[in-house]
Amino acid sequence: MRRPRGVTLISLLVGLAISMLVILAALSLFQRMVKTTVNARQDAQSNAQRNASFVSAGLILQSAGFGIADAVWGTHGMVLKDLAWDAEHQRLTGQNSADGQGNAVVWSDNITGASQCRVLWAPAQGGGLRLLGPVACANVTAWSSLAWGTPRSLDRVPQGAITLAQSTATCAPFGIGPATEQVRLTFSATSSSGQVLHTSICLANMRAS
Repeated sequence: MRRPRGVTLISLLVGLAISMLVILAALSLFQRMVKTTVNARQDAQSNAQRNASFVSAGLILQSAGFGIADAVWGTHGMVLKDLAWDAEHQRLTGQNSADGQGNAVVWSDNITGASQCRVLWAPAQGGGLRLLGPVACANVTAWSSLAWGTPRSLDRVPQGAITLAQSTATCAPFGIGPATEQVRLTFSATSSSGQVLHTSICLANMRAS
C-alpha cells in the first residue's frame, strides 16, 4: 500500500532549525551594523566638536600681544607644562616649559587700555580646553601668583587630552600681510579611532624671543 507523500515532522523541524539560523545570522549582522554606525557617529561628533574648539582657540589667541608695543615671547607669552588647578585659591600650579611642549599657554594683551593676562589650558584630567582670565597683570611672568577666577570650557563635552607645542615659523598675518617670523602654537589631539587632529596658529602680534 502506497503511503501519502507530504510534510513530515522531521522535515518541518529541519526547516524550522534552518530558519532560526538565518534569523540569528541576520540579527547578528544588524547588531554589528548598528554598533558600527553609532561608533562612527559618535567619533564624527567628537571630531567636529574638537575642531570647533580648535577654531575658538585660534580666534581667542589672536589677542596675544595686541596693543603692547614690541610684544615678545617669553615676557608677554609662554607655554606652561604640568599645569594643575588650585581651586581653593583659584590659581594655577606648574612650571614654564623650556622646550615649548606643554598643556597651557599664557599671554598678555592691552585690548581694554590696560594690560591683562589670559590662559588657555588643556587639563590632563577630563580633557578639553579651558579659558581663564582676563586678569590685570604687567606681563605673564607673574602667572603663578594671579587669581584667575573660574575656568570656562570651550568644549560642550570635553573629549580626550590635548597637547600644545610652541615653535617659530614664517607666517603671513591672515594670509594677506607680508610674511615674517612669528611664534606658532600647535594644538594636537587623538580621536577615539586613532585619527590625529591638529591645528597651528601664528601669533600675529607677538615676535619670537
